[in-house]
Amino acid sequence: MDGFGRCSNVTDVAVTMRSIREPATNELRDSLSRDWTEYLDKLGFDVIPILNGLSDPVALFEHVSPDALLLTNGEDVGSHPPRDQTEQALLNAAIEASIPILGVCRGHQFINTYYGGDLTNLNEHMNDPTTHVATNHDVQIQDSPIELPDTLSVNSYHEMAVSTSDTASVLKPFATSDSGSIVEGLYHPKQPILSMQWHPERDLPDREAVDDLVAGFLQGEHPW
Repeated sequence: MDGFGRCSNVTDVAVTMRSIREPATNELRDSLSRDWTEYLDKLGFDVIPILNGLSDPVALFEHVSPDALLLTNGEDVGSHPPRDQTEQALLNAAIEASIPILGVCRGHQFINTYYGGDLTNLNEHMNDPTTHVATNHDVQIQDSPIELPDTLSVNSYHEMAVSTSDTASVLKPFATSDSGSIVEGLYHPKQPILSMQWHPERDLPDREAVDDLVAGFLQGEHPW
């Protein structure tokens, strides 16, 4: 990719969607923040939204044959079974296809639970000194499979979290909160799977480093 321009080889990214209920009509709808559409387009990717509730989401996945899978943000893991089931099926298919899988916020948490990890409610069970809701804070980078600065300043919009004790045994942390108790980034050492608790599609301080990380990973620029 040339600076903040579009990457030279356009990559098709399958993107999962959140489920929301429209208050006026009580309709259940699948939605994708326009932030994601604009962000991925800016980086040079074509977006393929995958609806929840399909009888066979893998059939659609195989038909569109994406180059990468993005598990997005949204409702808590476990709160909407059709989305959980869709994302589990897509994860299975993407792992089988050996394509890059990126998880963001809920997606970060979903990948951890997929591999047997757990989640912590920060309001109920943690005394972490870092504020994690609608703020910016630093994360410490250690043992990253991709070159990054030692510290990233990122945004934060979550009450559920992956703590160090919650982390699935097969996954490796590469980013933690200043206290070291909250895992802000994970990767799989043998599969092209990367996740982050922060939102790259929203405003954040270290824009260039995060964009390079996301764009490079989704294009397959990783050590696996």
